[in-house]
Amino acid sequence: MALFDIDHPWVFTFGILGNVVSFLLFLAPVPTFRKIYEAKSTMGFDSLPYATALMSSMLWLYYAMLTPDAVLIITINLFGSIVETAYLIVFFIYASKKARAHAGKILGAMNVGLLFLIFAVTFFMFKGQTRAKVVGWVCVAFSICVFASPLIIIAKVVRTRSVEYMPFLLSFFLTLNAVMWFGYGLFKKDLYVALPNVGGFCLSMIQMLVYLIYRNKKPLKKDMEKIINLVNIKVVGTPEIQGTAAPVVPSEITVEPRHIQAPLPAVIREAKMEDSNYKTLQIKRKSPNSRVFNLVINRPSRGNALSADFFTEFPAALSSLDRNPDVAVVVLSGAGKHFCTGIDLHLLNSITHDAGSAEEGRYREKLRREIKSMQQTVTAVEECRKPVIAAVHGACIGGGVDIITACDLRYCTEQAEFSVKEVDLAITADLGTLQRLPGIVGFGNAMELALTARHFSGLEAMRLGLVSRVFGDREAMEKGVAEVAEGIAGRSPLAIIGTKRVLIKSRDMALQQGLDYVATWNSAVLISDDLKEAVSAHLQKRKSLFAKL
Repeated sequence: MALFDIDHPWVFTFGILGNVVSFLLFLAPVPTFRKIYEAKSTMGFDSLPYATALMSSMLWLYYAMLTPDAVLIITINLFGSIVETAYLIVFFIYASKKARAHAGKILGAMNVGLLFLIFAVTFFMFKGQTRAKVVGWVCVAFSICVFASPLIIIAKVVRTRSVEYMPFLLSFFLTLNAVMWFGYGLFKKDLYVALPNVGGFCLSMIQMLVYLIYRNKKPLKKDMEKIINLVNIKVVGTPEIQGTAAPVVPSEITVEPRHIQAPLPAVIREAKMEDSNYKTLQIKRKSPNSRVFNLVINRPSRGNALSADFFTEFPAALSSLDRNPDVAVVVLSGAGKHFCTGIDLHLLNSITHDAGSAEEGRYREKLRREIKSMQQTVTAVEECRKPVIAAVHGACIGGGVDIITACDLRYCTEQAEFSVKEVDLAITADLGTLQRLPGIVGFGNAMELALTARHFSGLEAMRLGLVSRVFGDREAMEKGVAEVAEGIAGRSPLAIIGTKRVLIKSRDMALQQGLDYVATWNSAVLISDDLKEAVSAHLQKRKSLFAKL
């Protein structure tokens, strides 16, 4: 073939180099899809880039088949079509129902509808070299659109002053790829290959230039970060975060910072309530036969901020669920748009009224008792014998993090946002985060999150180990968490409560003390009907049926 003739050495050289660089670029998303496979979730990634890459590869394949001596274009785009198809298959396997439907619409419109239209029009309306030229111009137009798509990322970098979403190495290889294929098109005198890569080279150079400009810039805080400046804060309400918008902070009452020792209600009342009397909570069960109960923080109009009533009702509700023999697992979630936006600012306001009402020594002794009482509200999660699973969506701020760190399992959506927010309110977190978080994410990570009060995403929470799995949306999370909870509920209740208790106790013990504790525990409960039933069910190859606790 003329392509491999000695008269075209540069065509061959640039074509081979272009194949090598494009091969690496096609494989660049492999780590992403490995994460998707491990997380069993698409983790917020969009199918559009992969559908677009597949469309581009198929168009260039069509063009190459109409053009003589285009083997090197065929090889790389055939490989690209196979790889992008594999990516999309993995995406469809692990995507949520909503994401799968969205991806299906994209593929149907672009990769099936548009591609078929291009094939049909060019096949029936044009012939010979005219058809190749028309398809070539279609490829040029589509490639320029693909090369221009990073302009969105460039705009985001300029707006946020952060290069997090534009890795330099990727921009470099895109530039190199454009150079190789431009050289191929130039020496082969193929305008349709050379032309779009001129634009690709220019845009890739712009990307690298923007990266160099902003790589050392201090990122701007997200709107959600601008919750409060407590130098002289005026509040009467609670922060409610709408998506990523700044919260509403009503004004009237001034809280001087020197009074802020810790958030607390004026009085922590003793109470025993039935579910119908809860002001801040709701208890649900999806079906009468289910042993999984949902405990919902129910103040959606206030972003599920933690009020004085919550600190009374929450331990009472957990105690009620713990005593109920029908309950095997508790799933904790939030009503409305958020899991929990933190402490209700009315509690901070109550401090100023209480501070002047008693002699300082007595006030501070009372303050300590009330902080301890609030700590006990959170610790009630650990003291509940039944496993408590946190299902987080939207914002999980401050006191919300206190609560989930006490939970036994944690899951979230891709859209969830977390923050150990207390330092922004001139408070040292005092309800358990500083004690529990280091054991979950590591001391260094906990220190960084607590000192910066920065917001971090559900995906980062999974990387840190704060959550076990991230789901595409709230519906997928509720379904996935329900499956986990039902699986736990079907196991021996004695084994489940024993495992939870031993793990929590061992966390605060030396190894030998932990071993002694579990030996004592099992000596008390190991010989039971549950053990006999588990062995019998295993031998008979049937599902175990355990008595309620």
